[in-house]
Amino acid sequence: MASMILGTFGAMMQKLDLKRLLAYSAIANGGYMLLGIGSSNLEGIQGLLLYAIVYVVMTFNAFATILTLRSTKSVAEQADLTTYQ
Repeated sequence: MASMILGTFGAMMQKLDLKRLLAYSAIANGGYMLLGIGSSNLEGIQGLLLYAIVYVVMTFNAFATILTLRSTKSVAEQADLTTYQ
């Protein structure tokens, strides 16, 4: 429960730092995954595996999007700098 609460409130405090927001989100999602382990039955483990697969795909895409936007911004800033020199 502590990781879910800490991760959720930590993520809500982030304003512009998307990487830190995703890090706090990972803490909260780790708590949700522990619920599947704590259930100690087959359905809980199956739910955990499905949740983990979806979470990994979603997180990978989120980081890829952030890095793409960051590199696009850098290219645009460089183009503006060379225009004004």
